[in-house]
Amino acid sequence: MWWRSAIAPDLGDHLQLHIDITYRIGRRDGKRTRPVIIRSRAVKESIWKKAKGFEYLASRKLRFGEDLTAKDKETQNCLWPQIEAAHKEGKKAFFIGARAIIDERELRV
Repeated sequence: MWWRSAIAPDLGDHLQLHIDITYRIGRRDGKRTRPVIIRSRAVKESIWKKAKGFEYLASRKLRFGEDLTAKDKETQNCLWPQIEAAHKEGKKAFFIGARAIIDERELRV
């Protein structure tokens, strides 16, 4: 894994032991980098926290994101206007999967 030493040097060679499987999704079209799926519950959160704002990824236009189901994407799309409005009001608002959180309160569809 090319990013192992750059993002998670503290895990070193042990990172391979924690990742269950990795694979790319979508068709290769030469215009953009295809998303990579990393399957590992144990390491996922650690990698996401270290990757946030990481210059190595930003300079290569790479990012980590969740692979949501169609239903979860639809739920996010329905809740997005409320999240966007909360951001404009200066509130803390974000998604955890399909769950929307505004000022520590979960929104429902």
